[in-house]
Amino acid sequence: MRVVPKLGVSLLVLSSLFVMLLCVLLSRRRAIVAHLGCWKRSSRVEPAANMAEIASNVKPAEETAGNLAFWFAMSGPSRALYTINEDESEGKDTEVEIAIDAAAGDDDDEEMGFATPCASPEFFTPSVSPAH
Repeated sequence: MRVVPKLGVSLLVLSSLFVMLLCVLLSRRRAIVAHLGCWKRSSRVEPAANMAEIASNVKPAEETAGNLAFWFAMSGPSRALYTINEDESEGKDTEVEIAIDAAAGDDDDEEMGFATPCASPEFFTPSVSPAH
């Protein structure tokens, strides 16, 4: 007796899904067929202006170079990688720096250890609690 209601419900669900699919296909038939078939309508585009007018509206290369210089001036130097020019006198010490180093040279005799942390303490296991 319970088989009939289950069969009826399943048939009702399947038929409603079929009707919904049919409605979608009929209402949007063109869009779905075009989408599924990867087909697009092609239309011919006619130029609205003559080629002579288009050629006269082309800007010369000098104006383009001027615009490029303008935008370069507005945005500043490029953020691309570039070589850094170092000063030639970087490795040379002045007499004042040599005198300061000589005065501070007494502290350099001590050996400096590495800045490593102290060793961890041993693992501590608490004693067993007394039995009651």
